[in-house]
Amino acid sequence: LPQLLLVLLLLVVTCGSALAHASLLQSAPTDGSVLPQAPKSFVLTFNEPVSPIALRLVDADGARADLTAVGAENETLTIMLPAIKNGTHALSWRVISSDGHAVGGSVIFSIGAADGRPIAVAGNTAPDVVALMWTIRLLLYGCLFVGIGGRFFAIWIAGPAPLPQPTDGTITIALLIGLGATVLALGLQGLDVVGADLPRLLDGNIWYQGLITSYAATLAIAAFGSLLALMSGRIANPLPARLISAAALLSIGAAFAVSGHASTAPPEILTRPAIFVHGIAIAFWVGSLLPLVLLIRRGGPPAITALARFSRAIPVPVGLMLVSGLFLAVIQLGTLSALWSTPYGLVLDGKLVLVFTALGFASWNRFALTHRVKSGGAVARLAMVRSIVIEMALIAAILGLVSIWRFTPPPRAAAPEAIASQPIHIHVRGSEAMADLTIAPGNSGPSTIAIAVLNAQFGQLDPKGITLTLSNPIAGVQPIRREARHIDGANWAIDVLTIPTPGKWTGKLDILVSDFKQTTLETDFELQR
Repeated sequence: LPQLLLVLLLLVVTCGSALAHASLLQSAPTDGSVLPQAPKSFVLTFNEPVSPIALRLVDADGARADLTAVGAENETLTIMLPAIKNGTHALSWRVISSDGHAVGGSVIFSIGAADGRPIAVAGNTAPDVVALMWTIRLLLYGCLFVGIGGRFFAIWIAGPAPLPQPTDGTITIALLIGLGATVLALGLQGLDVVGADLPRLLDGNIWYQGLITSYAATLAIAAFGSLLALMSGRIANPLPARLISAAALLSIGAAFAVSGHASTAPPEILTRPAIFVHGIAIAFWVGSLLPLVLLIRRGGPPAITALARFSRAIPVPVGLMLVSGLFLAVIQLGTLSALWSTPYGLVLDGKLVLVFTALGFASWNRFALTHRVKSGGAVARLAMVRSIVIEMALIAAILGLVSIWRFTPPPRAAAPEAIASQPIHIHVRGSEAMADLTIAPGNSGPSTIAIAVLNAQFGQLDPKGITLTLSNPIAGVQPIRREARHIDGANWAIDVLTIPTPGKWTGKLDILVSDFKQTTLETDFELQR
């Protein structure tokens, strides 16, 4: 059972390693904030290095201004803003990370006061583009595994005699379809980067945008590997054919290793080789199934020879998958709870059933049916053909479901620990006063709280005292009260306050405006663990 679980984790992580994206950790100003005056710049902080694609400022009247004065330094973008009028605005952003995936979003903020009108901001990739991306990537990776892995099987396992038709022809068709899919995938990558609609696929700039991403390197290596596999099938000399087909198989590992979220996960000196091994191992396993089932169905000595060689060889890639698969799973998931508490984990849960079932059929084939087929049993041969066909169908379903990960970042990419370590910024406003609270860090435990207060008209407010009360009745925590210390002007602070548990808290700020008057502000906020 532990070995099956490790193989499962390998499959899911490998197939989805190139399908995730960067995450915005925080912005300054924060989303939903109300500022007394317009800021001169906007800062976006991500969980990994990014490059800007499109930055736009949109106001409630629908006026849009493209922002081009941008400084990018590792995970941080500093955006210089033009003169901004009062009211509500949206900073619409779209960036691309070092793994080659584009992501977009918007941060809403107001100057003076929120005007309450909805803002139309640029969305992410259009649904029809998303659907076509999913289809083409599924086709691409399926054809890579079947074509390149199948050619390697034909030359190294079933050889030296050429495979009969339709086996060899099926492998060739898969390789040609894979080549076509690499071209179309490049254009779709450009649409995804820009956030453009499908009709713009004919725009040359769209293809250029896809070409300058790291995913273009994956596609180029994949296409090169497909050409090598095609070439190896046309060479009569066994030694060059073997060397070229081996190079083609290695290209699959290289294609996965040069881009994708897992490839950029630290420490890259370990994650990239792990992905490299994953790609090779899966291509060998998946690519062997189609020619193997066609040979077994035909019968004869070549089928028995190929089956015997495959049975002896398959433990090696499976062993490599066990070691590297567990390593990548730990990196991507982060915690065991991510299996049921994150969208990525839920997709993984769905794969568990499919993979366990596929491995069950594979085990039955190797340990129960292989010996019977070698003995010449026609019934056993038919049973193995049916079993492998079911195994192939399950693998196709696995690849299709895992392709959803392009739109569901792994828990590591979401960086919950990084988010938790960032301060929480809260703006709360009442009829007579407003306050900005900063809780650092943004997780349970010892914290410092900074408080800045103004009157409702953004004017100076000189309270006699401020008391903060935190309550979390769901967690069974009694209200925590602390007197704030005045620092200067509108700034107050609570130097040491231990917030005992994560979860949803209610903060109540009692502001003693004068000896005879008090106003209260109340807000909810969420603390990470």
